[in-house]
Amino acid sequence: FDLFLARATFDMTSTRGIKQSGVFQVFPNPTAGKIFIQTEETQFYIQVVDSQGKIILNAENLRSLDFFDLPKGNYFITFRGNFTSQTFKMIWN
Repeated sequence: FDLFLARATFDMTSTRGIKQSGVFQVFPNPTAGKIFIQTEETQFYIQVVDSQGKIILNAENLRSLDFFDLPKGNYFITFRGNFTSQTFKMIWN
């Protein structure tokens, strides 16, 4: 009995700065310091990693993230929900 989980990510960036990918949406991107998260998931985990691979944040069920105390640059935000995992590159400028 083997169990495996397939994962697919579909990315597109709209002209209004909303990053859409499957069940999670994050906006605006690039950001001036705060991003918002839209999803229909009720339970999900968030991990933010900087461009050097350092974990900045591990959290659950947040609907916004504040980057104001972080250096400007590129960050990777991974969402893990029911049967899905998606990663977004966010630009804080």
